[in-house]
Amino acid sequence: MEDADLILRQRRDRAKSSQRSFRQRQAAKATELQKRHDRLEELLKEIVQAHEDGTQAGLNGAIARAREELGLQPSRQTPVEADTAGSGTSRDNDSNASRSLCTSSSSTSGESGPISTPASEHGVVDLTREQSGRFSPRLDYVVLATDPDRSNKIFAPPSDIMPYVGKGEYRVAGRIMWACLEHGHRLLKKTIASERGYRFPSEQDTESDPNGAGERADVSRGLWQRALGHSKPLQDLAYLEALLDARLEFRKLGYMSQDTPPRSPPHTAGQSPTARLTKAGTDEAARQLVEGQVIHGLIARGVDLNDHWTALEIEQYIRVCVGRERFANLQQALTSTLVHPPQSQQVKELESIRMLANSLASRAVCFGDGPRWYCDNAKALVDACFPT
Repeated sequence: MEDADLILRQRRDRAKSSQRSFRQRQAAKATELQKRHDRLEELLKEIVQAHEDGTQAGLNGAIARAREELGLQPSRQTPVEADTAGSGTSRDNDSNASRSLCTSSSSTSGESGPISTPASEHGVVDLTREQSGRFSPRLDYVVLATDPDRSNKIFAPPSDIMPYVGKGEYRVAGRIMWACLEHGHRLLKKTIASERGYRFPSEQDTESDPNGAGERADVSRGLWQRALGHSKPLQDLAYLEALLDARLEFRKLGYMSQDTPPRSPPHTAGQSPTARLTKAGTDEAARQLVEGQVIHGLIARGVDLNDHWTALEIEQYIRVCVGRERFANLQQALTSTLVHPPQSQQVKELESIRMLANSLASRAVCFGDGPRWYCDNAKALVDACFPT
């Protein structure tokens, strides 16, 4: 009996060791992929900036660094160098190559004699050789790469975040929107964790504040209820978690993974009126259905939608308050952070935007199509962050 227990313990120890090693390998791989993604993102920013600046040397250098990072062999002539060549020479070469192709096509398969063409380097082309080039019927010089997971990815942004992705992310409204979504995502994680009896490591009880963790959990639940407690369709935490995860993933990667509908808790299945609304976070039809129910419920309660501003409307109010010149400086400060650290005069503007975005994030109310703010409260916060 003791031998059997010993063997069982040894098996468990080996299983634990194997699982630990597997998790370590997975964590190392994830870290490596994240670092590579960050490097490629920086290289892409360098290429875009060099293209916008119009500096040929900078663009060539950025492309060379990107090629080196991707492990590609340098070609004889880069596309940029090819574009800078004389247009007349390119047209002559294309015309000569076209005549060569037509002459070759008109020849029968049994003919193998050489013919002269101006496009050939030595004046003759031997048709017995297998041709390879721009007009060759062979495709051995074409590299076809496919993404096996492409069918599981959605590259079109959801309609509720469409104004805030791409260039829109680096507008004032984009900063407000993403600060709000990130804040809501953190509150949701804490709310779900507290309902399951979990606590984050930073919220453990301390000697100086033994009740601090509980109070912070209550604050998180209170803020979350203020943002979404006004509407029953917004009480499905599993759906909201999938919704926020999908949008933050699109912001980071430029696509969303096509997920499956999350499961509702067993005790709510068949009881909760929102259980049937639990859909995948990438399901646009489900989101629009929830949006319609939320808007209808608010209007039925006498809420005037015109009194609640979106992030774009707050941006428009800031434009009017600070004036055209200062607003242009705000936008320039946001976009300049893409390529280099902000200058001393831009730090103050960025800090004002950050303070406003964080203040609005903790006061947002979800209207189904995104966060909104009561216009008087939004005006007061804007006036406090951007005094005139």
